[in-house]
Amino acid sequence: SADGHIDLPLLPHDLFVQHAPPSMRARMPRVIERDGAQVWVDEHGTQLALVGGSGHVGQVYVRGQSTRFDRMNESGFWDDCARGVYHPTDPALRVAAQDRDGIVGEVLYGVLGVANSIADQDVSAAVMQAYNEWLAEFCAYDPTRLVGIACLPSKNPSAAADEIRRCAARGLLGVEVAMT
Repeated sequence: SADGHIDLPLLPHDLFVQHAPPSMRARMPRVIERDGAQVWVDEHGTQLALVGGSGHVGQVYVRGQSTRFDRMNESGFWDDCARGVYHPTDPALRVAAQDRDGIVGEVLYGVLGVANSIADQDVSAAVMQAYNEWLAEFCAYDPTRLVGIACLPSKNPSAAADEIRRCAARGLLGVEVAMT
């Protein structure tokens, strides 16, 4: 499959803080409780996505609204999300879903959109680096079936070149760059 999303709403809640340099941790996206829901926010508290939803903003799953989403839930996908179990970001569950769907491998990509929506270039680059580090660890679970595409900062060619080299050394086999 060449359409393997790993969108922000289903990522581990500590991903960006855990993988950021110590000097950047306070500025990284994080999950907070707001109005009875878990949401991803940026350093200013602006909501980026609803945790556990679909797509890049975390649209809530409502049974009967989408045939495709209902079909995904036949295996418990959305019910599990509601319990905090995220199939796309658990490599064992992801490979099990590949087996169930008859897929031999996936090309995986993720947070370029949200990273580029962050105005501060240093924070945006740190978000991509943190995601790329996590993605390399995720794909190492089964590199024959999980192929990661790194996100590159598009506003700083030197930083992008450095990140390409770092990601290649970590085993990521491709890159995506936003055209801004």
